Amino acid sequence: MGSEDQHKVLANANKQQKLFFLFALSIGLILFLSDFHVSQAALHEDFNDLPFEIASSELQSFENCSTAVPKVKAPSDFTTKPIWMSMAPFVISDSFHKELINPLTGTSAGGKSFYASMKGKLRHCIGNGQTVTCLNVHPGVEMNKGFPDSLSDKFYSKYILILRNPMTSFPATYNAKSTKYSGTVGQLPEENWREARDDWFEGMIELWKKTIVTWKETTNYDVGMYFVYEDLYDMKKGPLLMKNLRSFLIEAGFNVASEHELNCIWYNAVGEENLRRFRKLRYDYEDYIPGFTSIQKERILQELEDTKQKFTNDTQLVEILDRYIGEINSRLKIDVPATKSEK
Repeated sequence: MGSEDQHKVLANANKQQKLFFLFALSIGLILFLSDFHVSQAALHEDFNDLPFEIASSELQSFENCSTAVPKVKAPSDFTTKPIWMSMAPFVISDSFHKELINPLTGTSAGGKSFYASMKGKLRHCIGNGQTVTCLNVHPGVEMNKGFPDSLSDKFYSKYILILRNPMTSFPATYNAKSTKYSGTVGQLPEENWREARDDWFEGMIELWKKTIVTWKETTNYDVGMYFVYEDLYDMKKGPLLMKNLRSFLIEAGFNVASEHELNCIWYNAVGEENLRRFRKLRYDYEDYIPGFTSIQKERILQELEDTKQKFTNDTQLVEILDRYIGEINSRLKIDVPATKSEK
């Protein structure tokens, strides 16, 4: 009987140990999933991905924007100087630039392109009425040596620099260029993107960095404002970006719309469809999200870090670059190299 009792005691002890182990395992799993959920939520919140879709309540304040007309009027006589609005190629379009700047300042052609000309009326953004911002790509093949310092007598002493994360800027630029020059409709096939990416990657990253460096190293200008592309398509940050732009234009001497008119100016220029797509995908097209090889990812990160180190005293620029580094580390899609066709 003693050995049988001992056997029962051992069996009960083993059963209790198993139950305790399962209980501890369950608690650990719950805590792990809880921590994982919190970290994932924090990650999404960092990049403003929550909620995933734009709620109808977020759009209620914009219901009457389609008929809203800002009351601001541009002066017939003015002493203001145009402001350089510089960017890497195709970050924003000429048409969007006009749709944003003209109603904001009550001008018929306040947002101009450096490359547009009109015989006897317009050259390099000068002429054809008051110019507010002069959209340009610098450095570029069109620019003469000494640009833009050689034109500092004609332009405002501070510039606006448009920035977009290389992770999305490169493929969007390639697509926009194909649309403009080849009539492409919609998103190019993914393999086309891979081929262009692998052929031109070094030039893309060098030009992106050089756009920042050349403007930061101009002699006669200071940065007046960083215009962050991603903020433009954010329901909260977009209106704040407009407030900053408005303040900068006031500083430069321009008439601007009232602060309560900014939301509609921004909303009409950006558009609900683009806001919804960008909230959902953080990209311009829906067919696929363009990716990079792991080597290309590290190359982009290195260039961003190098740019940070070069301008450590510019805390605002460093903050933007850190944000891009975080997005690339968390969200960049690792892709395969392009398929090499046999010739």
